[in-house]
Formats: sequence, C-alpha cells, structure tokens
Amino acid sequence: MEEEASLSLEDVAAIFVLKFKNKPVPNPPLYRKIRNYKYDKCMFYILCDENSVSALFAIPTKYRTKLMCSIAVCQLPANLIFVPNKKITQEMCNNAVSMDGEMICSVPKRFITESICINALYDGYDVIPYIGEDHLNENICMKAVEMRSDAISNMPTSFITSDLCRHATIYNESSIIHIFDIWMDSVSTNPVLIKELTEFMSDEHYIIDILNYDGSYIQYIPERFITYNICKAAVINSGGGSQNIIHYIPERFITMEICLLFVSEYGENIKHVPAEFLTMELCDLAVSNCNTDFPIFDYIPERFITESMCMTYIRNNQNFKHINTKFPMTINLWKAAIENCKNMTCINYIPKEILTYDLCVSSIINSRGIAIRFIPTEFRTLELYELANNCMVNFIMERFYEDCQN
Repeated sequence: MEEEASLSLEDVAAIFVLKFKNKPVPNPPLYRKIRNYKYDKCMFYILCDENSVSALFAIPTKYRTKLMCSIAVCQLPANLIFVPNKKITQEMCNNAVSMDGEMICSVPKRFITESICINALYDGYDVIPYIGEDHLNENICMKAVEMRSDAISNMPTSFITSDLCRHATIYNESSIIHIFDIWMDSVSTNPVLIKELTEFMSDEHYIIDILNYDGSYIQYIPERFITYNICKAAVINSGGGSQNIIHYIPERFITMEICLLFVSEYGENIKHVPAEFLTMELCDLAVSNCNTDFPIFDYIPERFITESMCMTYIRNNQNFKHINTKFPMTINLWKAAIENCKNMTCINYIPKEILTYDLCVSSIINSRGIAIRFIPTEFRTLELYELANNCMVNFIMERFYEDCQN
C-alpha cells in the first residue's frame, strides 16, 4: 500500500469507535485489515493517544502521511513542528495558527499569508518579528498596532508612518511610550522616519486625546512639540497625585492657571506645586478636592491654614488627625469632627479644658451611644447614660426591623 494512501471515512469512523473500549467493533475483519499495515496502526495511535505531540514525534517520518499530520495538527497545533517539510500544507498552517497564534513562528515562509498573520494577531501574538518585509503590508501593520500596544516597536522603520502612529494611539494610548523610544533611537540617524514622527507629534489634537486618557504620558512627548494646551490636558488628567506631572512641563508653561488645574481634581497634587505658586486660593482649592487620608497640611504654609479650611478637610475626609499639629483645634472643629468622623473615640482626644456637655451629647448621638465609654468619668451624668442607652436601644431596634423586612 502506498505511503500517501489515506483511510476511507469508513476506516476512520471504525477507528474512532475503537477508541471507546466499552463499544463493540462494528467490522472485525476491517480492524484486522488495518492492523496489517504499519501506517494504519500509526494513524490509530494518533487518534487514540491523548498526548498526540509525543505520538506524532514517535512515529518514523516515512510513516507520517498528510492525513495523519493534518489530524494531528487539528488535535494539537504544536504538532506542526513534527510535520515533515514536504508534507506541510497551507491548510495545516491555517489550522495551527487559528488555534494558537504562537505557531506562526513554525510556519514556513512560503505559507505565510495575510490571513494567517491576522489570525495570529487576534490570538494576541506579536507576529511582526516572524514576518519578513516581503510579506508585511499596511493592513497587517494596522491590525498589529490595534491588537498590541508594543507592536510598533518591532515594525521595520519603512512601515512606520504618521498614520500608523495615529492608528496605534487611537487603539492603545500607551503606544506613545514605544513611539517615543523610536523617536529617541532615530532622532539623529533616520531623517525619513523622523519626518513621519514629526508629522504625528505636531498634531496637537491627537496628543491631547492621548493625554485625556492619562496625563502622565506627557513625559513621552519631546519638548519641542509641547504646547500650553497640551500642558493643560496633562494636569487635568493627572490622576491622584502619584505622578509629578509638573516635572515634565517646560518651565515657560508653568503658570498659576496650570497649578490651579493641577489641584482642581486631586488636592493631593499640591505636594508637587512649586512653592512660588502656593497661594491662599490654591490651598483652599486643594483642600476642597482632597478626599483621601492624605496629610495635605504638611504641604500648606501655616500662614494659609484657617479654621474654615480645617472644617472643609474634616467634612470631606471624616478625619482630623492631620490637623492637630498644624492648627489649634477649636470647639467648632471638634464638633465637626464628632459629627463627621468615623472614629467614635475622637472625644477621647478633646482636651478637658475645652470639653463641654454639648460635645458629649453630640458624640453619644453620632456614635449610637458607644462614645459614653470614652467620655472622662467626671463628665458623665445620669442624663448622658440614659441618652447612650436610648441610642443603643434605638439602633438595635432599627437593625431588627431591617432584618425582618429582608
């Protein structure tokens, strides 16, 4: 029997039935016939062995038929590397890459097509290093930068255009990082590429769109392309103080407007504002927009700290611990702390010389009675104990009614 002879559908069906040992063999004479030929027994091995990679590898090359290899590749794409070069077909390559994009690295160059490259890209694999420039085209490049933010890094420079850069940043804003690296590597060696990158970087509209996603990307824009509007977009989208955006803004563009915008969304950003731009207006704005447990008063000059500013901080953050060392806590501030802070023990921090009966009452009410434990003994009265008891009872009854309704 010739090596390239293939099993009929009847033969293959019979072999699949044999795979399940609890089922009868429909045609015993056929099974005996199959056992008489080595390549048919190899086919049986391929179909029945769960570890089909080692199965195909263990079969001598001369017994690996196209049918056998095709079935093996469909079972597991990695089998493509064990298919004899003369037996590889376009269909095998298509099937392997469609199931596992990484298999494109094992596809012979003669079988690399645009559709195979696209399939590999959809699987999240970076195909560019495995495609020669003769197989690369604009469509593949566009699809590559859509699927992976770092794909542009591996592009041959002849394919990098301003349109490709725009396309890359529309789908993956972080592509600007890789474009910046390309710029730095080519700025003095590749005038043609620099011309394309300059056309992209000069488009203020696209750069602002990138910064609207993450203002910190301004650090990847060469200074010659930074404009005042770009700086505004960067500070508006600076995030919660983790990045010092001001550091990447050219000094000529740092203005009071830029600094006010910088703290308008996240007051924590005040820690990055240059000292000469710290004003009462800016500090008030920063405190008003600080909604985290951040020691903002460490970055505000003491001459600007007022009772009103501290009151705003307490109400926004339900915290008073960052105020004590910078501004003397007044009765009004302690009352605000009792009403707004989650810390039920805050009355314990109030100096006895300014502690009043009204503060004790407010503390008990806002803590649902628990604060009675932290009120100094000499301030506790029968009325306060009764108030604490009523608050606790009311709280328990509220929870009971809620549980009953649920």
